[in-house]
Amino acid sequence: MKSDDSDVPPPRPEPPSDAWVEAKLTTLLQEAPAEDGDCGNSSSQPPDWLDDRKLARARRLHEIYWPVINNSQVMSLFLSNADKVRAMHRRVTEQLEGKDLAEVDVPAPGRCPLAALRGDLGPPPAEPARPTRFLSQLDMVLTQWFFVGLVVLHPEKFGLAHLTDDDLVCFVHLWRSIGHRLGVAERHNLCVGSLTQVRALCLQLERRVLVPQLRHPDRCWLGLTHALFDGLGTVFRQCHHDVFLYYILHDVLGLEVPRLYGTLSWLTRLRHRLLRTIFRLANGNTEMHARIRERARAEFVTGVEKEGLPKNVTYVLDLI
Repeated sequence: MKSDDSDVPPPRPEPPSDAWVEAKLTTLLQEAPAEDGDCGNSSSQPPDWLDDRKLARARRLHEIYWPVINNSQVMSLFLSNADKVRAMHRRVTEQLEGKDLAEVDVPAPGRCPLAALRGDLGPPPAEPARPTRFLSQLDMVLTQWFFVGLVVLHPEKFGLAHLTDDDLVCFVHLWRSIGHRLGVAERHNLCVGSLTQVRALCLQLERRVLVPQLRHPDRCWLGLTHALFDGLGTVFRQCHHDVFLYYILHDVLGLEVPRLYGTLSWLTRLRHRLLRTIFRLANGNTEMHARIRERARAEFVTGVEKEGLPKNVTYVLDLI
């Protein structure tokens, strides 16, 4: 692995041309769906581009900002769908048991008004036919987006407006290495290229792939998101399904969703305003981030104790 000790920042790259972004996106949408999610990258031999300095900086960023980074990653799952979760479930089960898993039962409908969301965002786009795999290279790239996209595209919405370009480069580098380890081919890896290129590609995936999926949410998606937030809510009291859903749609993505807003209770609206204020005040405020960090730690420990979970669950705090 190489280490870059130079204190001189590299020159800012030129913005990628529209043709470059379109070519990259076309490759992802037309070729990646037919390719297996694990391309067979070596797990024993580190790639020659791996950079110790960038990895160390990325780890430090996670230590300092883990609550807000985690919030962005959890919110991004609203842009996923139940099929991807099922695919991952089937694949892991096959590897462990050596047999196919029957279709996952459809979860019971939750309280989020699907009709309101469909009404706000309009009819779904036509879906192109493509070969079906349990987990494709495109699925893996979109999974990378869920961990990287919102931080790279909208850092100010999560109290991270003060991160430098080098900070974001290091953050992206970490997820390039994680994607490589999980089997994402280099030619498809979302995090390959300059920060400008990665940001441009993330934006196109957001606008042309992920947001359109929200026009046809199904009850499987609804049940999975509620199950996720019900679980998180046992240890993080500020983690509320409807608050996070409205925040990512309205405040982060800038979508007009008046019907969805009309279904929110006064308490949910109050919690949304509080969340928005916290993120806004956290931009460039190290003291605020310290308070957020300590509050999240305390909530986690209290939640573990209240739910009677094993004490060793708290070991994750040692990792962050």
